[in-house]
Amino acid sequence: MTETKLYQTKIKPLLLKKGYFFQRFEQEGIPDLYIAKNGLVIWIELKVINKECNILKPDWRPGQLAWIYEHQKKGGDIIWLCLWYINQFYFLSPQEFYHEEDLSVEYFKKEL
Repeated sequence: MTETKLYQTKIKPLLLKKGYFFQRFEQEGIPDLYIAKNGLVIWIELKVINKECNILKPDWRPGQLAWIYEHQKKGGDIIWLCLWYINQFYFLSPQEFYHEEDLSVEYFKKEL
């Protein structure tokens, strides 16, 4: 699975079904996806990990996490990481790495 395929086959159909306004970005430093509905604005960064491992380390580009943390520190809109891992996607708070067991915790499986 690639980020483009994740967006096209999973995320875009979900957003259309749920009636969100959304725009995909491919610009350095800005999260991949902007979505909005009923006054709620969320930025989403798409990441894919295609192999099983205990420590999941998304392939963050230089400066991405710093941009996200600064944005949140200044009161910016919500940012989620949409992580594709072992044939399922998870919405997570962005951080450098995750443990596989973190993904089974129910509050990480946020519903849009």
